[in-house]
Amino acid sequence: MKQTTGQRILQRRRELHLSQAELAARVGCPTALISHIERDKQDVFSKRLALIATALDVSADYLLGLTDNPRPRQKPAKPADDTEEAA
Repeated sequence: MKQTTGQRILQRRRELHLSQAELAARVGCPTALISHIERDKQDVFSKRLALIATALDVSADYLLGLTDNPRPRQKPAKPADDTEEAA
């Protein structure tokens, strides 16, 4: 059975040895909200999900269960601009 978003947040928070209060401070929300989210009593809205994912150094896709890879997607490197301006 797939983990819920709350279960993934709880698991990752524990891996990072963060308390609910510490995560809440990083996200800028009440500790009770983190508790409710982890127990699946409260839905996570996209803005808050992005903040939690950043605080836990995982992708939102991972927290939502869309992937089992917790690493945030890396932006592709921009190709070097080899063109020189004419003088």
